[in-house]
Amino acid sequence: MGNFAFDKELAKRLLAEFTGTALVLTLGCCYAKSGGGYDTHSTQSSFAWGLAYLTAIHIFAMLSGAHLNPAVSGTATIVGIMEWQLMLWYMLAQLLGAMAGIALTYAVLQTSKSLCLSGMDDKVNVLSIELLATFFLLLAYCAAWDTRSEGAYETLSLRIGFIFTGLSFATYPTTGCHLNFFRTFAAAAVNGSWGIIWPYLVAHAAAAAAAGCIWRFLFAEEAPEPMA
Repeated sequence: MGNFAFDKELAKRLLAEFTGTALVLTLGCCYAKSGGGYDTHSTQSSFAWGLAYLTAIHIFAMLSGAHLNPAVSGTATIVGIMEWQLMLWYMLAQLLGAMAGIALTYAVLQTSKSLCLSGMDDKVNVLSIELLATFFLLLAYCAAWDTRSEGAYETLSLRIGFIFTGLSFATYPTTGCHLNFFRTFAAAAVNGSWGIIWPYLVAHAAAAAAAGCIWRFLFAEEAPEPMA
């Protein structure tokens, strides 16, 4: 079990992951719906999602690391900064946060039609594009966690917010730039569109495995510092 223990400190981290994930989905999905969906206004939507992540990470990075994404937590476990038990708790909090965020969006907009659901291109294209974009996003987290990175949490919100925006510019019209399977799952659940899930799931899982292994075994110069 290592140093893992369910205590007050862990409860704070899980609450931060839950609230941060809910905040991201509420802000991003509300704009995507009111801003014309996924076929128009992709530039504005890209900024909206980037700023949503920037806001949530700025608030919660000091509390939980602001993963807000199961791929990030999976990569962190592979890299070695968190234990697998903690990863599972983080993922549970993120899933519940995603469902809370989509529910709050529904309550605000009073419609579930195409709510936070991206236009579906060819599934193989979606898989390849999401895999590559998620891989680059996860490398940004790995760089922040590296022991050579100073003041990681002080600049993490800017790093991830701007990187997500840049990736979104490139991929939003094709895949919706999810980069987060629980965002996909929440959208599928509220729309009943389960057929969209598998390319995102495969892409995000493969990206997490690739980014974590490449950073740990090729790029890292010394063992990472585990989460306290």
